[in-house]
Amino acid sequence: RPEAHPRVGREELQRIHAEKIPEPQEDLSSHHTPWRAFVTDRNVVLLSLATFCLGYVAYIYQSWFYLYLVNVRGFSVVRGASLPPARSWP
Repeated sequence: RPEAHPRVGREELQRIHAEKIPEPQEDLSSHHTPWRAFVTDRNVVLLSLATFCLGYVAYIYQSWFYLYLVNVRGFSVVRGASLPPARSWP
């Protein structure tokens, strides 16, 4: 609130209050959620795509990568679970 700020002068307060336009009261009980606007918004679509891609990579890494190291690359069960750095792989 400008009135509470110590560096706001009287003239500035008058100017701020003179420019205020009363906002009409909105009836929120009849307000509907614009789902079509959410689904067609570019930012929402891109964020959903990014979340899907991140989830897919995490799923592959957590469920398949260990089995790949043990069964295909020949790691022992303990060594495959510790995920050593790439330079120490056989």
